[in-house]
Amino acid sequence: MQLVVCIHLNPPRAGIVKEVEALRVFPYVGHSALMGKTFRTWQDAEYVPTLFEKTLPEARRNLEKDVSK
Repeated sequence: MQLVVCIHLNPPRAGIVKEVEALRVFPYVGHSALMGKTFRTWQDAEYVPTLFEKTLPEARRNLEKDVSK
């Protein structure tokens, strides 16, 4: 779980995107797919969020909250 959060925080920490909210449209990390905004055949966007919670909607809320920290 920490690896997922770390990967998604790399662009804001490196100053590539100014705000965590920009990850929703940033094409070079899978955050938009995990949030259900984009579909990528190579990314399991249903399993990974459930590492954070049992249901997909709640998992997405928690992942978004964790990434925003």
